[in-house]
This record gives sequence, C-alpha cells and structure tokens, in this order.
Amino acid sequence: MKIIFFLVLFSVSFKKLLGQDYYVLQVSGKIRNLTAQQDLEKGSTLKSSDKLRFFSTSSYAVVLDKHAGRKIIDGHTLKKEPSKNELIAFVNDVLVPTVTNRQLSTRHSSDHEITDLQAYFGKGKFLFLGDTFIVKLSSKSFQLDSNRIIAIRYYYEDQSIYKRVSSYENNWLIFDKKFILTNDSVAINPHHVKQCELIYFDKTTKEKKELARFEPLFASDDQIFKDLLSIKSFLQHVEEEKLKSEVLEFVRQNYGKTDELILESWLKKQKFFE
Repeated sequence: MKIIFFLVLFSVSFKKLLGQDYYVLQVSGKIRNLTAQQDLEKGSTLKSSDKLRFFSTSSYAVVLDKHAGRKIIDGHTLKKEPSKNELIAFVNDVLVPTVTNRQLSTRHSSDHEITDLQAYFGKGKFLFLGDTFIVKLSSKSFQLDSNRIIAIRYYYEDQSIYKRVSSYENNWLIFDKKFILTNDSVAINPHHVKQCELIYFDKTTKEKKELARFEPLFASDDQIFKDLLSIKSFLQHVEEEKLKSEVLEFVRQNYGKTDELILESWLKKQKFFE
C-alpha cells in the first residue's frame, strides 16, 4: 500500500513541477516569491521570470535546474529600490553558478570493514535510515565478545541512557531504532536526542573508551522518500547515475552524512529508480 501511495504522490508532484525551471534545495534567510505569493523553502519551485523579494542581502537559496546543475539565487549584489526600500529582483537576474563540494558520506560497511568509527560517522549529523542500520566492523580493530562490547550513550531529560549495539557473533554494530529510542518501555522522541557517543567497555578490565561522538538523526523515512520523489519528478529527463548522485548530495546537505550504499539499497527497495 505504501508503494502505491508514493506512486500516486509521484504522479501529482510530476504535474505540479511541469513548466518550472528551478527546484529549491536549500534556503538561508528569508526570500519571498512575489509572483507566487509564497516564501521560498526546501521543495519550492521557481520560474526564471518569477519576481523575488529578499529580506536581507545575506539571504540566498541553492537551486537545481532540470539538467541537475546547481546555482545560487544570491541577494548580495542587490540594492534597495529607493522608492520602496526593498530588495527585489527577477530569478534570472540573481542566479550565479556554484561549485558543490560533494562529500558523499561513507561507503557501506559491506563494501569494507570499518576501522575508525569517528571517521565513519563524522562529528556532525549522521542519518540512520530504515528500522535497522548495520555497520560491519574490522575484527582486527575491534575484538568483541560477551565481555568487550560497544554501546551507544545519549542524554534524555537529564538521564544518561546506554544501549548495547555491538554483536560479537558477526562483529557488527546494529542500530535498531525502536530498541535505541525506548527507555523503561517508554518511546523517546528522536528529536530530543541531540548528541550521542559510542563507548567501548571491557567488563573484565573495566576499560572504558569513547570511540565516536556525533549527532544521530532518526528522521522519518517517509518524509525523506517524499523529498527525494519530488527531486526525481523535477529531474525527469536526467539519466539514472546523475539522479543518484543528486539524490545522495541532497540527503547529505539537508539531513546529514550517511552511508551511501545503504541509502542506495534503501531506495532500490522502495523501487525509486524504476
């Protein structure tokens, strides 16, 4: 039923995007589309002839054209109209090209075994996709057993919560959303988990060591898929590899770092590329 719902959503989105020239990926500050009478936000679409009002010269938006080219709608070069004291311009007049730094997450742990967890997760936001997210560890770097474990620690309402995530049978880290986001049988709002650490414990020697510190993001899979369907609708004539690259970059910029191949596998299960 979920796939049918998203197919209907894709059809509706496709019709809405016809005739549009640009898809808004990101907005900083406030910009209003005077032609459509709407503020720009992630997922908005624009025509080249749309008239915009910038509420500050530092306001800007990153947009995507139909060939998967990125540009910036930039308010820095605008001057206020003396009669209205406003920053107003047409889309075409404030477009500048941009070079994207595509640091597309990390390769899947089935592609290679992880030796450095801080490098894998990074120090900022890391997106966990699906109900269960698995990371395969290097057995040379991490010797795990029933006494040597790895746990995730996070803070919730002044409580320090530990959850074991290591599985020594196969040397994996298993991030089960439902298990991690439950405390004393009470579900925890994922938006309240702002930071976590991965901690190594040796129960025999009492050794304790922090392996990584980052901000976990347990976003709604449905919302992510909806965002990506909207991009797919806009980039209807782009070949699959270019679409895949753009989708991965969108996730990184708007949600956070993630595992590239896990994301690709997740999208294939949702029949995204069909």
